Amino acid sequence: MSNEDDNANAESIFKWDVDDISAGTIDFSTGDEFIDEGDVLAIPYYVAEGETDIRLTGGIAFAPGGSINIETATNTLDADSAPGPTIPVGDVATITYTVTNSGSVALSSIVVTDNNGTAGTGDDFNPTFVGGDANANTILDLDETWTYTSSVTVTAGQYTNIGSAATSLSTVSDSDASNHFGGETPIIPLASTGDLIVLDDGGEALLRLTPDGCISVIIDQEDIIAVTGDTDVDFEQKGIAVDDDGTIYFVDDETDSVMRYTTGGVLTILATQSALTAVKLIGSRNASDLSADPDGIALGDDGFLYISDDGEDVGATNSNPDDILKINLATGVPSMHTCSEAILAVSSLAETDVERGIVALSGGELIISNQSDIGGGLKNNEIIKIDTNGVPSVLVSDSDLDAVGVLDLDVFMTRAPNGDIIVADEVAEKLFRVTLSGTVSVFLEEADLAGTALAGRDFQLFGGIAFDSAGNFFLGNEDDAGDSESIIKWNVLSLAAGTIDFSSVSEFARESDIESLAYGAATDVDFEGGIAFAPASTAVPVALC
Repeated sequence: MSNEDDNANAESIFKWDVDDISAGTIDFSTGDEFIDEGDVLAIPYYVAEGETDIRLTGGIAFAPGGSINIETATNTLDADSAPGPTIPVGDVATITYTVTNSGSVALSSIVVTDNNGTAGTGDDFNPTFVGGDANANTILDLDETWTYTSSVTVTAGQYTNIGSAATSLSTVSDSDASNHFGGETPIIPLASTGDLIVLDDGGEALLRLTPDGCISVIIDQEDIIAVTGDTDVDFEQKGIAVDDDGTIYFVDDETDSVMRYTTGGVLTILATQSALTAVKLIGSRNASDLSADPDGIALGDDGFLYISDDGEDVGATNSNPDDILKINLATGVPSMHTCSEAILAVSSLAETDVERGIVALSGGELIISNQSDIGGGLKNNEIIKIDTNGVPSVLVSDSDLDAVGVLDLDVFMTRAPNGDIIVADEVAEKLFRVTLSGTVSVFLEEADLAGTALAGRDFQLFGGIAFDSAGNFFLGNEDDAGDSESIIKWNVLSLAAGTIDFSSVSEFARESDIESLAYGAATDVDFEGGIAFAPASTAVPVALC
């Protein structure tokens, strides 16, 4: 009921709650002002017109129902239920509020609030309006989506905030929660916890494995042959890297070329074997003897892709030694970064043999593994650090590696969330941790599978290794006894320490899954190529999930 109080000069609309709807009676004791004169004068239209007085002497009627909807997201994830995404403590989480008109009439005087993660209202705040009012009339029309944003510095533990949207008179309202969990802070930035990209040497294809179990082929043998002009593809013991926007770099052993696959679906050769071979011609080397053989690759934060070029695995007197090369990603131009002669000058080994083990630190610094064949199937090993100018030094000597049981470091290497280097040993069937100060210890071995769901499995450490941004660890493995390829996963134990929970081990993807979902038939799946994490995909066929 509309009412004018002449004594108080105050217009208002009164409301009484229903008493008995069938009898058409109301509860007199519930009478209250539904809207007062101040509420109306606060509407932007009245403020803009400078109105100071109203008269509610006309009729009133109910219009078609209004309705509003709000969706609150954290770092673009609609995390309605706890715990939500794990975000490192100290990072800034972006909260997005998407407001739509879900009713049948336009809505004015929209107010969006956030409860700031607390039950009380004293610290509630209004997020910043980003846009969406297409006709700039401050009215949420039926075809408009308004967006608001705020940010919060992540603290340890669970955080749940509630975003609410309503008209200023609260005639319609809606709310939606969003969650995140503040975890330990990794020392180094890690790849997105998105899709795992796998070089399958058996199927000769790049596979995409999403966190929710979708498996698909990104590019296959025919796609690659169409670009290289060769008759085959080979990923055995070859590296892969993915940048922050999802561009994939990988090595094809058949043509010894480095290839690039963009997020737009374009596959090209970034550097041919001949282009890489040309930069190996330094000093007294003979051009006719040189032939590049790229193995491992690592993306630097300085705009270069670094390559471990596995020549002929022989000494400095040989005509085709191993080198560390690099490619300028902006121009595609390759160049020498660290030559074999420079490595031999600081090494105690008789030769250089750099294969898949290469990790980029910051500013062009690298960690690589180096070997020397001493006969009888035995090798000497060392870990080399290369500075931003390409100058090498020995980080861990052969004797120090021998002391912890290292036998053969010619396979893959990655970096743990605390900054340590994790390197595989295919002969010892162990993974070792190497700190940047040169301390070596065992990171993971077959004995750690005891008492787990994978007890008795055989480690064949030819495949790639990688951590996701949550600190979970993934390993491409072949079990000779069961003739079963799989991607094995361990959950994070501590980001700050770079450790994993041995008891959490599971098969993230089995050979049979990949055969049926990616290829649709029995295929010789072979995880002897690299693996790397990429941002989450938005274009994986639903049929493969």
